[in-house]
Amino acid sequence: MIRDGLVIDAYTVDMAAEKLYVHMIYAYDETPVENGVIGFGGLLTASTNSTGWAVFNLSAAPEFSWNQTVYGVQDELYGITYKMMNQSVPLAKIGSRLVFSDAEVTGLSWDGVNLYITAEAGTVEVSGSRPTYIINATYNLNVGYTDYLSLTHDGSRRIVVAYPNWGDLYIRGLSAGVLIDVFWEGQTLTLVLEGENGTTGNIAIYCGSRGMPRGWSGFDVNPEYNAETTVLIGRYTFASSQVVLTLDFAMPVSSGGGSFTPKVSLMIGVVKPVSLHPGETLTAFLCVNWTGASILKVTSIEFSGSAKDWLTLAESLPKLFTKQVGEYVGRGEIKVRITAPEGAQPGEYAVPVAIRAEAVGSRLEANGYLTFKVAPTAGPLSLVPEYMTLIFVAALLLIILYAYLKD
Repeated sequence: MIRDGLVIDAYTVDMAAEKLYVHMIYAYDETPVENGVIGFGGLLTASTNSTGWAVFNLSAAPEFSWNQTVYGVQDELYGITYKMMNQSVPLAKIGSRLVFSDAEVTGLSWDGVNLYITAEAGTVEVSGSRPTYIINATYNLNVGYTDYLSLTHDGSRRIVVAYPNWGDLYIRGLSAGVLIDVFWEGQTLTLVLEGENGTTGNIAIYCGSRGMPRGWSGFDVNPEYNAETTVLIGRYTFASSQVVLTLDFAMPVSSGGGSFTPKVSLMIGVVKPVSLHPGETLTAFLCVNWTGASILKVTSIEFSGSAKDWLTLAESLPKLFTKQVGEYVGRGEIKVRITAPEGAQPGEYAVPVAIRAEAVGSRLEANGYLTFKVAPTAGPLSLVPEYMTLIFVAALLLIILYAYLKD
């Protein structure tokens, strides 16, 4: 008589796909259990394949607490239910996010915006979208975030992984100290850092569609801003245990302390006069002229007025324009698609346009109009004058011919 049991001998967590893979074997000869059933924390069950692996889709699972047990339920071949060895998975689900760690997690909570994690020193992983910033950790999202967050920490503080909606702006990381507070006052972002006195570090902020801030304070020198990547990198030094950094994103923008602010002039026009009929679509061009910088980056275009819905951009933004060497005025064109709806009233139209751009660190805005004409729809009535002329000419010829024959 052979006594056998079910053994969970391995598991792996795929944080990107939010799946848990669990392996089950027989205790007697360590062969994989095919078509067996594995349970996860009393919440889910899954069947094993021919190699003994079962897959749990945790994205569809309800929330569960830390260290759930995976265990064999039964095999198909012998009907064994004896659980020889189970395993605890260092994993939890809170809100819609999975939290996995190679160290013990003693506290976990979610308030709808912030994820609070208390854990011993190690690496913690969090599924889902990239955070906006992280409190109480030195981090670099360029390295620590791919399809999920992987964060190494020393266990001395409660970590706060924050997901507020700042559009596409986020704090990419800092090389020394930690963020202990982050808040907005109007369009000014304030960052409070804490670290060892005398330590110098760099902070990187992805500014996105907000572009370069108009001003700042708390940095050792003026931060460097890359208009193509929209990343600002600034250096700071802890003269005491704390540093306070501010970034002002209000409009309009100066050059952030520099002496040169380029000016942009905007001319809305077309390559050739634009005229279309109701129900017709054609492409026009917004012409952008600027001075004072070699490169202009157009970040957004907004249409307004009663006919604004007739216009759409025919190419993606942002778009870079480069001035030719020796030119004083730079020129660029942006394709716009105009669609006159059926029933559009004939006449001249002027649609207000606002263009926002960046040049050598300054945020710029200009306004103008895109003009076009809606012509009347061609139809039978439009040909009446021509028909009347032909009829008149024919009648006149008949009269002349009749007079000639009569004579």
